[in-house]
Amino acid sequence: MEITVFTQIIANLATVVAAFTGIVAAVFVVFQTKGMKQSREVDIFLKIHNMTMTKEFIDAENLIKLQINEKTTYEQAYETEEIRKSMTLIRNYFEMIGVLIDGKYISKNIIYDQMGSWILGTWGKLERFIKEHRIKRQNLQYAENFELLFMGYKEWADKTPLKLDKRPRGSSEEIKEFYKK
Repeated sequence: MEITVFTQIIANLATVVAAFTGIVAAVFVVFQTKGMKQSREVDIFLKIHNMTMTKEFIDAENLIKLQINEKTTYEQAYETEEIRKSMTLIRNYFEMIGVLIDGKYISKNIIYDQMGSWILGTWGKLERFIKEHRIKRQNLQYAENFELLFMGYKEWADKTPLKLDKRPRGSSEEIKEFYKK
């Protein structure tokens, strides 16, 4: 009889150990999966960032920042090959990022934290051209992911104060005005 009781205790203990091992394994898998997701997002972000390091991209961004102003018309922008190509490259870049965020391939926190003011400023420069292009081409989805990226940043910024100052981030109007100069 003593062996039966001892066997029963061992059997119960084995069940508890097996259950505990299963729980630990599940927790381990969850943490590993989270780590893999974060690693993948960092890889995607670095690839996105590397796209901005080419001479063509830097020249396009500088052209938009420095040459497009409130006096630049839609016709001037689209008839001037250099401006049109620059606007297309930069617009497509932000359109792609918008698609990645919308599809949850990358965390909006990474993008907005690192590129938020750039998104706002670039949208501020290109918004009127994009909206006029939608009308002229009768293409309402033109650059819609870029616009959603812009709108998403505004929502994110309202909920996410600056890290050091713990004050609100600059408004989209302030940043758009800064880039218009």
